[in-house]
Amino acid sequence: MGGSDSDNVTREATVKKGSPLAVILAYNILAIVYASTCSYVGTKSWFDGTAASVGDTLQDRFYAYSEPYARIATLTIAYETYNTLAVIFLHEYRNAAFIFHHSTCLILGLISLAPFCHYYATFFFGLTALSSVPLALIELAQAAKMPAMQEHCRVLFCIIFLIFRTVYWPIESYKYWVDELAAFDGAAPIHNHAAHYFLLFANVGLTGLQFYWTTLIFKGIAEKFSPSKDKAT
Repeated sequence: MGGSDSDNVTREATVKKGSPLAVILAYNILAIVYASTCSYVGTKSWFDGTAASVGDTLQDRFYAYSEPYARIATLTIAYETYNTLAVIFLHEYRNAAFIFHHSTCLILGLISLAPFCHYYATFFFGLTALSSVPLALIELAQAAKMPAMQEHCRVLFCIIFLIFRTVYWPIESYKYWVDELAAFDGAAPIHNHAAHYFLLFANVGLTGLQFYWTTLIFKGIAEKFSPSKDKAT
């Protein structure tokens, strides 16, 4: 499964000079709007029982319809269509991880319209988008030369990311895999094997990215609190 596309921790590290300031600001303002909307709808649905109401059985978790997630899916398809093109043409964001992340999320959004996996997608596309909000704010503050705000957002981002993507994401991924294996074993009907296999492939790749970005966070924390070379000498 995927996650909101704006949650890439490597983005801040890869920004280079080149694109006009207005382009960078517009890109990140749009990212904030998208992530805020998805995280609000997804988090509310996940914790107020709406998501649980469509996840009672194995078949429901794969094929039940969720109105809140349908809104997230529609928004995601529009946003990731734009974002996949943006990370190709904006060299500040053009790398394999971004292109894989956003193009995969676009395909997942399209597949989920069936409806398909609305229960799990509420978490992976909705709740986890929480970490993307402070991430985009970091870059916005950086572009606007607001170091104090940038530092506060960086701390907030690290906390949210580690809670929901480093810890919570693997837990839900494990539950998703258990359900998928049960479905392949005949516990629930499978409408399209290719779609199920693609979701499994995407979950492996996106989970790997979460762990990769986690290592970057810990590396940044270590560098933040380690003595400088000057102090060491």
